Amino acid sequence: MLSIPVVYGNAVKWEGDEKQGRKHMKWIAYLKSPYGNDLSTFVSSVTFHIHETFLRPQIKLTKPPYEIKELGWGEFPVGITVAFQRSLYPPVSFTFQLRLFASEVLRADHMYKLFETADEFIFFNPTPEFKALLQIERPLGLKYSIEDKKFNGESIPAKLALINDTFTAALIETERKTQQLRKATSNNRLRLECIRQVISERSPPSQSTVLSTEERQKVETLVNSRTQN
Repeated sequence: MLSIPVVYGNAVKWEGDEKQGRKHMKWIAYLKSPYGNDLSTFVSSVTFHIHETFLRPQIKLTKPPYEIKELGWGEFPVGITVAFQRSLYPPVSFTFQLRLFASEVLRADHMYKLFETADEFIFFNPTPEFKALLQIERPLGLKYSIEDKKFNGESIPAKLALINDTFTAALIETERKTQQLRKATSNNRLRLECIRQVISERSPPSQSTVLSTEERQKVETLVNSRTQN
């Protein structure tokens, strides 16, 4: 298992004009590395899914910086779909809440306010080829728009210890169920082999699939013996 830390969220600044009745906010949604690393070493594209009323409700980016900029006045869930290089791992999708109406401070000083969440991409059993891509640490070499902005008020820190529990737990639960299925399949295959062996050792020979009590006991003995070995 390998994990790659990421941060995502949005920055917002008041762009309205109370006299003209405009209540627009300028916002930037993004996905990036907390260390300034280039995610494109293993990411092939990042698609943002925003509200259907926008001219482009789906915006696909094939190179960093993975960010979008819009004007609006309503909050809504923002979906992010991350596809990986050469389709070596299934795409990952998640959602966060776009936050705009944080404080009256926005209207007073026209500075940005940041809402950011720390998370991880967790990769179970990556192929050797994909694992090599995940282990590349290359500086991005360019800045996201939010890195040039001045912020006011407190922002949610990108602490790597604060992992999105729902996202991580879902991945771990999927892996647990996969392992259980593999184990059950392996146990069923072993039991079938033992049944075939017991049937083949019958004297006189018989191909009946109905096992006697003694034969069932032999099967259990064989299964236990091979499991321990």
